Amino acid sequence: MRIIVQRAGVASVVATWIFAVACSSTDEAAAKAALSDGCLVNTDCNSPLVCAFRRCHNACVDDRDCPAATRCMASDKPFHVCQLVSA
Repeated sequence: MRIIVQRAGVASVVATWIFAVACSSTDEAAAKAALSDGCLVNTDCNSPLVCAFRRCHNACVDDRDCPAATRCMASDKPFHVCQLVSA
């Protein structure tokens, strides 16, 4: 009987830990900024976006890496980013 109680306790702890990890990763992903949203550092943006000019951008090497009608430009960081479409 004691073994059953111990196993139930261990199972409860494991289930709680799995639930906590799953919820925290979902909340963290939801908190990340999308394209053109405000940011301060790269980790504020959804991957693979980078933070430049305080907005999340697509990183690029050449104009062809960017969506149509936009261009690849030097940013305020040591990389290049796709120009955001003006609203």
